[in-house]
Amino acid sequence: MQRDFDLVVTILGALRDAPGPNLSTHDIKNAALAPHPEEQGLQTIAHHLDLLSDAGLVKQVSETAASAAATRWRICLLYTSPSPRDS
Repeated sequence: MQRDFDLVVTILGALRDAPGPNLSTHDIKNAALAPHPEEQGLQTIAHHLDLLSDAGLVKQVSETAASAAATRWRICLLYTSPSPRDS
């Protein structure tokens, strides 16, 4: 399956702008469909979420979801300590 960088940005934006701390795969699919007229399948969204998870950008919150669409995801917040170069 080919990577779609516009979809990656849309997924990260949906998680960033989420009203709560996390979103389900189904919620992310609905957010991804809003700006794009072409249909993105749930399998494509799940594949890209797995890619983002492997890169450390998102984290799966619910390990025991009843279905793939119910799996909850959150954006990973990265903390970097101040560098000596910053002073």
